[in-house]
Amino acid sequence: MIKAIERDIHSLESTSILVVDDSIDNLEIIELFLNSYGGHPDVACGGNEALKKIQLKKYDVILMDIEMPHMNGYQVIKELHNQHNETPVIALTANAMPEDRAKTKRAGFFAHVTKPIDFNYLVSKIENLH
Repeated sequence: MIKAIERDIHSLESTSILVVDDSIDNLEIIELFLNSYGGHPDVACGGNEALKKIQLKKYDVILMDIEMPHMNGYQVIKELHNQHNETPVIALTANAMPEDRAKTKRAGFFAHVTKPIDFNYLVSKIENLH
C-alpha cells in the first residue's frame, strides 16, 4: 500500500527524472507515483540502459537502485563521476543500516531512500534539489 499525504500534485511537473531499477514492477510503481505528482519520468531497466539514456538526455535527478545485476548503482555513479556528470543521484535500496547510508554518501549519492519507499520522503528529497 502506498501511503501518501496531501502534497501539491504538480510539484514534479518541471522535473526531469530517470528511474533506474532492474525490477519492472518497481519501475512501474515508482513511475505511477511520480506521474501522480506531475512528473514524466523516464525509466531504465539496469545500469547499462541508464548510462545510454543519460548520454542522450540531461536529467534533473536520477533515482537509482543499488542492487542490480551486471552494473550496480555504485558502478553507475562511479561512471557518472568519471564522465563529470553532476546530476544528483538518489539511492533507492532495501539496505537501511547506518553503514549502508554512509557508503552511499561516500559514493556521492545525494540522498538514501530505503525500500519500501516512503514516497512523501522521496518527493521531499527531489523538491530539495531546487
